[in-house]
Amino acid sequence: MEILPYKKVTLETKLEPKIIIDRIQDSIEDVDFQFFRYGLFSKVYEKPFEGEIDGNEFEIQRLVNYKNAMLPIMFGNIIRESNVTKIEIKLRLEKVACIALNIFTIIGIVINLSIFTKESFKLEDCLFNLAFLLLPAVFYVIFWYEYKTGIEELKVVIENKKNEC
Repeated sequence: MEILPYKKVTLETKLEPKIIIDRIQDSIEDVDFQFFRYGLFSKVYEKPFEGEIDGNEFEIQRLVNYKNAMLPIMFGNIIRESNVTKIEIKLRLEKVACIALNIFTIIGIVINLSIFTKESFKLEDCLFNLAFLLLPAVFYVIFWYEYKTGIEELKVVIENKKNEC
């Protein structure tokens, strides 16, 4: 398991890169700026992703009706090797969320280490400050859940049989 909220995945398929690109393009919703993007007044999306494709590379993110800073961005590269097409995907958080999460984790580690090294160690001090380590752990779990959901949704889009000629 990686320490940073970052993951690399490689998907393999026998489909041609052009078919894969078309299927991903068909699953991307054109999202304009919206004041109410999430919640009761948000638009209902018909397609699962937002983003863009440039040649054999893409940058997409799942469309959800809730606010989630742990929603990974998928950076993909489609490569054809002999009779197999590989889709190399890197998933990471927005840079601001990644930096904030890692700073919060480091602060929690430093605070708890300073408490453990005190001569007058009290369990109450440690329990309060464990939240600095517990909250980042919860956020990492949310990232891993969203990463798995996003990859599964992308697999469904790529392996969709109805678009095949």
